[in-house]
Amino acid sequence: MIKKGIGFIIVILLLVVGSVFLLNGTNNLESFSLNMSSMQMNSSSKTLYNKWKEDLAKLKQNNQLPGGFDSIKEINYTPLSSMAGQWVSGIIIPISVKKDGKYRLNLEIDSWSENNKTAAVVHYQMIEIRSGNTVWEFGRTYPIR
Repeated sequence: MIKKGIGFIIVILLLVVGSVFLLNGTNNLESFSLNMSSMQMNSSSKTLYNKWKEDLAKLKQNNQLPGGFDSIKEINYTPLSSMAGQWVSGIIIPISVKKDGKYRLNLEIDSWSENNKTAAVVHYQMIEIRSGNTVWEFGRTYPIR
């Protein structure tokens, strides 16, 4: 009898928590995921994430992103070095995806070091899914330390 009562309480608790997320929208769930992942990031990953996110906001504000950038359906990323792999393993790529998007974004992420300075180099390639054609390419460098 006690086991059934505890099981019932757990089910009710899960329903309440789930309804809070549904009533407040999915952004809270995404925000929760982002906050949880940022706690697991090392300082270099945090630096990369913050600079990348800020850069994308500035590019968008200055109309320097292509028109289809808000219609990304999928993102594939390839770290080109072990250091780049460590940086991106604990972060959420700061680019939104849409189920009905028309483009795939391929990202190649590499590390660069010179004179005690380290940076992440990100190469963007946006491909129209229907045709397979590359419609935009871009490269950015983000100082890490």
